[in-house]
Amino acid sequence: MRRLFGNKSSAKTRDKTSDMEYLDIAGIFDAMQCFPLGKKIRHFPEFQTHLTLDSIIIAYCINNIIVFSHKDIRFDVISDRDVLFVHDNDKEQQFKRVTGFSIIIPDNTDDNSKLDYIRKAEIGRTAFRRGNNITLMAANMDRGIPQIDTTVKKIAILKDSHYKNHKVVLLDAMLDTLVYIDQRQHPRVKTWIPAAVSIADSNNPIRCHCSDFSERSVQLKIDAGNTLPGRITDSTEAIMTVQLDNTLPPVTIKGNILRKNTDAIVVTLDKILKDQKFTSLDMIERLAIKTNLLQHPRTEHV
Repeated sequence: MRRLFGNKSSAKTRDKTSDMEYLDIAGIFDAMQCFPLGKKIRHFPEFQTHLTLDSIIIAYCINNIIVFSHKDIRFDVISDRDVLFVHDNDKEQQFKRVTGFSIIIPDNTDDNSKLDYIRKAEIGRTAFRRGNNITLMAANMDRGIPQIDTTVKKIAILKDSHYKNHKVVLLDAMLDTLVYIDQRQHPRVKTWIPAAVSIADSNNPIRCHCSDFSERSVQLKIDAGNTLPGRITDSTEAIMTVQLDNTLPPVTIKGNILRKNTDAIVVTLDKILKDQKFTSLDMIERLAIKTNLLQHPRTEHV
Protein backbone atom coordinates (compact mmCIF):
# COMPACT_ATOMS: atom_id res chain seq x y z
CA MET A 1 0.00 0.00 0.00
CA ARG A 2 1.12 3.52 -0.79
CA ARG A 3 -0.27 7.00 -0.94
CA LEU A 4 0.47 7.21 -4.62
CA PHE A 5 -1.60 10.17 -5.62
CA GLY A 6 -0.63 12.84 -3.10
CA ASN A 7 -2.34 13.80 0.15
CA LYS A 8 -5.32 15.62 -1.24
CA SER A 9 -8.57 14.24 0.17
CA SER A 10 -11.06 12.68 -2.22
CA ALA A 11 -14.03 13.71 -0.08
CA LYS A 12 -16.72 16.00 -1.36
CA THR A 13 -18.12 18.79 0.78
CA ARG A 14 -21.59 20.26 0.73
CA ASP A 15 -20.14 23.74 1.18
CA LYS A 16 -17.21 25.41 2.89
CA THR A 17 -18.81 25.36 6.32
CA SER A 18 -20.66 22.04 6.36
CA ASP A 19 -19.39 18.62 7.38
CA MET A 20 -17.85 16.20 4.90
CA GLU A 21 -20.05 13.64 3.16
CA TYR A 22 -19.21 10.17 4.46
CA LEU A 23 -19.59 6.92 2.56
CA ASP A 24 -21.52 3.94 3.88
CA ILE A 25 -18.95 1.43 5.18
CA ALA A 26 -21.40 -1.47 4.86
CA GLY A 27 -21.90 -0.42 1.24
CA ILE A 28 -18.12 -0.50 0.69
CA PHE A 29 -18.02 -4.00 2.16
CA ASP A 30 -20.77 -5.16 -0.23
CA ALA A 31 -18.97 -3.60 -3.21
CA MET A 32 -15.72 -5.36 -2.30
CA GLN A 33 -17.52 -8.68 -1.95
CA CYS A 34 -19.00 -8.29 -5.43
CA PHE A 35 -15.89 -6.76 -7.05
CA PRO A 36 -12.92 -8.44 -5.34
CA LEU A 37 -9.29 -7.70 -6.12
CA GLY A 38 -7.76 -9.83 -8.86
CA LYS A 39 -11.05 -10.77 -10.48
CA LYS A 40 -11.88 -10.08 -14.11
CA ILE A 41 -14.76 -7.73 -14.79
CA ARG A 42 -16.52 -6.21 -17.77
CA HIS A 43 -17.27 -2.52 -18.18
CA PHE A 44 -19.06 -0.21 -20.55
CA PRO A 45 -19.22 3.61 -20.80
CA GLU A 46 -22.19 5.95 -20.40
CA PHE A 47 -24.80 3.16 -20.32
CA GLN A 48 -23.73 1.78 -23.75
CA THR A 49 -23.81 -1.97 -23.14
CA HIS A 50 -22.80 -2.75 -26.73
CA LEU A 51 -19.38 -1.18 -26.02
CA THR A 52 -18.49 -3.67 -23.27
CA LEU A 53 -14.78 -4.40 -22.70
CA ASP A 54 -12.90 -6.70 -20.32
CA SER A 55 -10.67 -5.59 -17.46
CA ILE A 56 -9.46 -6.60 -13.99
CA ILE A 57 -9.52 -4.96 -10.55
CA ILE A 58 -5.96 -4.43 -9.31
CA ALA A 59 -6.49 -2.17 -6.26
CA TYR A 60 -8.81 -0.01 -4.20
CA CYS A 61 -8.25 3.54 -3.01
CA ILE A 62 -9.69 4.13 0.47
CA ASN A 63 -9.31 7.57 2.05
CA ASN A 64 -6.43 8.13 -0.39
CA ILE A 65 -4.66 4.91 0.68
CA ILE A 66 -3.99 2.39 -2.09
CA VAL A 67 -4.80 -1.22 -1.14
CA PHE A 68 -3.52 -4.13 -3.25
CA SER A 69 -4.56 -7.10 -1.09
CA HIS A 70 -7.67 -8.12 0.82
CA LYS A 71 -5.34 -9.14 3.64
CA ASP A 72 -4.83 -5.42 4.31
CA ILE A 73 -8.55 -4.70 4.77
CA ARG A 74 -10.74 -5.68 7.68
CA PHE A 75 -14.30 -4.81 8.60
CA ASP A 76 -15.71 -4.87 12.12
CA VAL A 77 -18.57 -3.50 14.18
CA ILE A 78 -17.86 -1.55 17.34
CA SER A 79 -20.79 -0.37 19.47
CA ASP A 80 -23.18 -1.08 16.58
CA ARG A 81 -21.13 1.15 14.27
CA ASP A 82 -19.40 -0.13 11.14
CA VAL A 83 -15.63 0.35 11.19
CA LEU A 84 -13.05 -0.23 8.46
CA PHE A 85 -9.45 -1.18 9.30
CA VAL A 86 -6.69 -0.68 6.73
CA HIS A 87 -3.03 -1.70 7.02
CA ASP A 88 -0.84 1.18 5.86
CA ASN A 89 2.95 1.18 6.14
CA ASP A 90 2.93 -1.64 8.72
CA LYS A 91 0.31 0.13 10.84
CA GLU A 92 -3.40 -0.56 11.08
CA GLN A 93 -5.54 2.50 10.65
CA GLN A 94 -9.12 2.56 11.88
CA PHE A 95 -11.75 4.46 9.91
CA LYS A 96 -15.18 5.13 11.32
CA ARG A 97 -15.70 7.59 8.50
CA VAL A 98 -14.71 6.98 4.89
CA THR A 99 -14.57 9.98 2.59
CA GLY A 100 -13.38 8.27 -0.59
CA PHE A 101 -13.60 4.82 -2.16
CA SER A 102 -12.35 4.10 -5.69
CA ILE A 103 -11.96 0.90 -7.68
CA ILE A 104 -8.71 0.86 -9.67
CA ILE A 105 -8.41 -0.87 -13.04
CA PRO A 106 -5.75 -0.73 -15.78
CA ASP A 107 -6.23 1.88 -18.49
CA ASN A 108 -7.05 -0.47 -21.38
CA THR A 109 -7.63 2.28 -23.93
CA ASP A 110 -5.33 0.44 -26.34
CA ASP A 111 -7.95 -2.32 -26.52
CA ASN A 112 -10.13 0.09 -28.49
CA SER A 113 -8.04 -0.79 -31.53
CA LYS A 114 -9.58 -4.27 -31.42
CA LEU A 115 -13.09 -2.87 -31.88
CA ASP A 116 -14.86 -2.56 -35.19
CA TYR A 117 -14.89 0.87 -36.86
CA ILE A 118 -18.36 1.89 -35.70
CA ARG A 119 -17.82 0.98 -32.03
CA LYS A 120 -14.37 2.57 -32.07
CA ALA A 121 -15.91 5.81 -33.37
CA GLU A 122 -18.56 5.74 -30.64
CA ILE A 123 -16.01 5.43 -27.83
CA GLY A 124 -13.56 7.92 -29.35
CA ARG A 125 -9.99 8.12 -28.10
CA THR A 126 -10.97 6.84 -24.65
CA ALA A 127 -14.01 6.14 -22.51
CA PHE A 128 -12.05 7.12 -19.42
CA ARG A 129 -12.59 10.87 -19.58
CA ARG A 130 -12.84 12.51 -16.17
CA GLY A 131 -16.44 12.59 -14.99
CA ASN A 132 -17.62 9.88 -17.40
CA ASN A 133 -19.92 7.19 -16.11
CA ILE A 134 -18.50 3.65 -16.33
CA THR A 135 -20.63 0.67 -15.35
CA LEU A 136 -18.83 -2.40 -13.97
CA MET A 137 -20.18 -5.94 -14.21
CA ALA A 138 -18.65 -8.73 -12.14
CA ALA A 139 -18.85 -12.52 -12.12
CA ASN A 140 -22.08 -14.31 -11.32
CA MET A 141 -23.17 -14.69 -7.69
CA ASP A 142 -26.14 -16.52 -6.17
CA ARG A 143 -28.23 -13.34 -6.35
CA GLY A 144 -27.30 -12.59 -9.96
CA ILE A 145 -24.68 -10.52 -11.78
CA PRO A 146 -23.36 -7.63 -9.64
CA GLN A 147 -23.39 -4.29 -11.44
CA ILE A 148 -22.32 -0.89 -10.13
CA ASP A 149 -22.00 2.58 -11.63
CA THR A 150 -18.77 4.50 -11.19
CA THR A 151 -17.41 7.89 -12.19
CA VAL A 152 -13.94 8.37 -13.65
CA LYS A 153 -11.98 10.29 -11.04
CA LYS A 154 -8.69 10.41 -12.92
CA ILE A 155 -6.10 8.51 -14.92
CA ALA A 156 -2.66 8.16 -13.36
CA ILE A 157 0.64 6.36 -13.81
CA LEU A 158 1.67 4.49 -10.68
CA LYS A 159 5.00 5.78 -9.38
CA ASP A 160 5.57 2.93 -6.96
CA SER A 161 4.10 -0.39 -5.82
CA HIS A 162 3.71 -3.76 -7.51
CA TYR A 163 2.31 -2.03 -10.62
CA LYS A 164 5.00 0.62 -11.04
CA ASN A 165 4.75 2.55 -14.32
CA HIS A 166 1.34 1.08 -15.14
CA LYS A 167 -1.32 3.50 -16.30
CA VAL A 168 -4.49 3.06 -14.26
CA VAL A 169 -7.98 4.48 -13.91
CA LEU A 170 -9.51 5.48 -10.58
CA LEU A 171 -13.26 4.91 -10.60
CA ASP A 172 -15.27 6.44 -7.76
CA ALA A 173 -17.93 3.87 -6.87
CA MET A 174 -21.54 5.02 -6.52
CA LEU A 175 -22.40 2.61 -3.73
CA ASP A 176 -26.15 3.12 -3.91
CA THR A 177 -26.21 1.89 -7.54
CA LEU A 178 -25.02 -1.65 -6.69
CA VAL A 179 -27.60 -4.10 -8.05
CA TYR A 180 -27.78 -7.77 -8.97
CA ILE A 181 -28.85 -8.28 -12.57
CA ASP A 182 -30.60 -11.44 -13.71
CA GLN A 183 -28.83 -12.20 -16.98
CA ARG A 184 -31.84 -14.24 -18.01
CA GLN A 185 -34.40 -11.48 -17.41
CA HIS A 186 -34.85 -11.07 -21.18
CA PRO A 187 -37.68 -13.07 -22.80
CA ARG A 188 -36.45 -16.65 -23.03
CA VAL A 189 -36.59 -19.22 -25.79
CA LYS A 190 -36.90 -22.91 -24.95
CA THR A 191 -35.24 -25.07 -27.57
CA TRP A 192 -33.34 -28.33 -28.09
CA ILE A 193 -30.74 -27.82 -30.81
CA PRO A 194 -27.51 -29.88 -31.01
CA ALA A 195 -24.32 -27.92 -30.32
CA ALA A 196 -20.71 -28.36 -29.28
CA VAL A 197 -18.84 -26.43 -26.59
CA SER A 198 -15.11 -26.13 -25.88
CA ILE A 199 -14.09 -25.21 -22.34
CA ALA A 200 -11.09 -22.95 -21.71
CA ASP A 201 -8.10 -24.17 -23.75
CA SER A 202 -9.42 -27.68 -24.33
CA ASN A 203 -9.23 -28.99 -27.89
CA ASN A 204 -11.94 -31.60 -27.31
CA PRO A 205 -15.43 -30.22 -28.00
CA ILE A 206 -18.18 -31.48 -25.69
CA ARG A 207 -21.44 -32.52 -27.30
CA CYS A 208 -24.46 -30.74 -25.88
CA HIS A 209 -27.85 -29.18 -26.68
CA CYS A 210 -28.96 -25.55 -26.43
CA SER A 211 -31.94 -25.80 -24.10
CA ASP A 212 -32.71 -22.26 -22.93
CA PHE A 213 -31.75 -19.00 -24.64
CA SER A 214 -31.97 -15.32 -23.72
CA GLU A 215 -30.36 -12.35 -25.44
CA ARG A 216 -27.51 -12.40 -22.90
CA SER A 217 -26.89 -16.07 -22.14
CA VAL A 218 -27.65 -19.66 -23.17
CA GLN A 219 -28.06 -22.85 -21.18
CA LEU A 220 -26.24 -25.88 -22.60
CA LYS A 221 -27.31 -29.37 -21.51
CA ILE A 222 -24.42 -31.84 -21.77
CA ASP A 223 -25.20 -34.97 -23.78
CA ALA A 224 -25.00 -38.41 -22.20
CA GLY A 225 -21.51 -39.86 -22.44
CA ASN A 226 -19.91 -36.41 -22.30
CA THR A 227 -18.48 -34.86 -19.13
CA LEU A 228 -17.50 -31.37 -18.06
CA PRO A 229 -13.91 -30.68 -16.97
CA GLY A 230 -13.51 -30.49 -13.21
CA ARG A 231 -11.56 -27.24 -13.39
CA ILE A 232 -14.55 -25.12 -14.44
CA THR A 233 -15.18 -22.04 -12.32
CA ASP A 234 -17.27 -18.91 -12.73
CA SER A 235 -15.81 -16.82 -15.58
CA THR A 236 -14.15 -19.82 -17.27
CA GLU A 237 -14.17 -19.15 -21.01
CA ALA A 238 -16.33 -21.28 -23.27
CA ILE A 239 -16.81 -21.38 -27.06
CA MET A 240 -20.07 -22.75 -28.45
CA THR A 241 -20.81 -23.77 -32.05
CA VAL A 242 -24.39 -24.38 -33.17
CA GLN A 243 -26.20 -24.82 -36.49
CA LEU A 244 -29.28 -22.59 -36.27
CA ASP A 245 -30.35 -22.92 -39.90
CA ASN A 246 -29.36 -25.54 -42.46
CA THR A 247 -29.11 -22.84 -45.13
CA LEU A 248 -26.62 -20.78 -43.07
CA PRO A 249 -23.09 -21.47 -41.76
CA PRO A 250 -22.77 -22.60 -38.11
CA VAL A 251 -22.62 -19.84 -35.50
CA THR A 252 -19.65 -19.79 -33.10
CA ILE A 253 -19.98 -17.72 -29.93
CA LYS A 254 -17.51 -17.05 -27.13
CA GLY A 255 -18.52 -16.23 -23.56
CA ASN A 256 -17.92 -16.96 -19.89
CA ILE A 257 -19.56 -19.61 -17.74
CA LEU A 258 -22.04 -18.09 -15.30
CA ARG A 259 -23.31 -21.23 -13.61
CA LYS A 260 -22.69 -24.96 -13.80
CA ASN A 261 -23.99 -28.21 -12.40
CA THR A 262 -23.28 -31.84 -13.22
CA ASP A 263 -24.99 -31.84 -16.61
CA ALA A 264 -25.42 -28.20 -17.70
CA ILE A 265 -23.73 -24.82 -17.92
CA VAL A 266 -24.98 -21.29 -18.56
CA VAL A 267 -22.72 -19.28 -20.88
CA THR A 268 -22.80 -15.55 -21.60
CA LEU A 269 -23.13 -14.43 -25.22
CA ASP A 270 -20.22 -12.02 -25.57
CA LYS A 271 -18.48 -12.43 -28.93
CA ILE A 272 -19.20 -13.98 -32.32
CA LEU A 273 -16.71 -15.47 -34.80
CA LYS A 274 -16.56 -13.41 -38.00
CA ASP A 275 -13.86 -13.55 -40.66
CA GLN A 276 -11.82 -15.88 -38.43
CA LYS A 277 -11.78 -13.50 -35.45
CA PHE A 278 -14.09 -12.87 -32.51
CA THR A 279 -15.92 -9.54 -32.34
CA SER A 280 -18.42 -8.31 -29.77
CA LEU A 281 -22.05 -9.25 -30.32
CA ASP A 282 -24.17 -6.21 -31.09
CA MET A 283 -27.94 -5.90 -30.72
CA ILE A 284 -28.68 -6.83 -34.35
CA GLU A 285 -26.62 -10.01 -34.11
CA ARG A 286 -28.32 -11.02 -30.85
CA LEU A 287 -31.74 -10.51 -32.40
CA ALA A 288 -30.66 -12.40 -35.54
CA ILE A 289 -29.73 -15.41 -33.40
CA LYS A 290 -33.05 -15.25 -31.55
CA THR A 291 -34.98 -14.88 -34.83
CA ASN A 292 -33.33 -17.97 -36.29
CA LEU A 293 -33.99 -19.89 -33.08
CA LEU A 294 -37.66 -19.00 -33.22
CA GLN A 295 -37.90 -20.47 -36.73
CA HIS A 296 -36.35 -23.75 -35.64
CA PRO A 297 -38.83 -26.67 -35.37
CA ARG A 298 -37.39 -27.64 -31.94
CA THR A 299 -37.98 -24.21 -30.44
CA GLU A 300 -40.86 -22.87 -28.40
CA HIS A 301 -41.21 -19.32 -27.01
CA VAL A 302 -41.95 -19.03 -23.28
